[in-house]
Formats: sequence, C-alpha cells, structure tokens
Amino acid sequence: MFAEIAKWRASGLTKREFLIGKDYKEAKFDYWLLKSRSVSKVANLKFQEVDFSEEIPSVKGYGKIMEIETPSGFRITVFA
Repeated sequence: MFAEIAKWRASGLTKREFLIGKDYKEAKFDYWLLKSRSVSKVANLKFQEVDFSEEIPSVKGYGKIMEIETPSGFRITVFA
C-alpha cells in the first residue's frame, strides 16, 4: 500500500480521482496514508550513542547503570 500512496503523491491527482477503479476502498487507503505518516515520523528520529566503556560502581551488586526517559515521560531503568 505504501507504493500506492507514493504513486498517488506523484500523480498530482486528488485522492478521489486516484482511487477511481481501484480494488480497495477509500477507508483502506486513508488507513495506510495515516500509517505512512507515522512511519516517516519514526524514520526522522535522531538517536544518540551511549558509551558503556566506563565502569559504574554498584551498591551490593545492584546499581543503576542506565536510565532512559522519553519526551512523553516513559522511563526505562537498567540495573546490574
């Protein structure tokens, strides 16, 4: 379906014009159109390298070695 969306974008047609004669409904096309937008957002994320070469001392064998927090507030904590 992503290929169909790319064809539509390149065609210069309105969505309704493009969908004439297609074997799928507009609702299905809209679903994949939204999905393609979210995929492109994920592709644009920037990642940062994490350096684990430095040894971090732990307390009684259980120390926090890494914590990741997303902009939405979701937090992941890794203990070793």
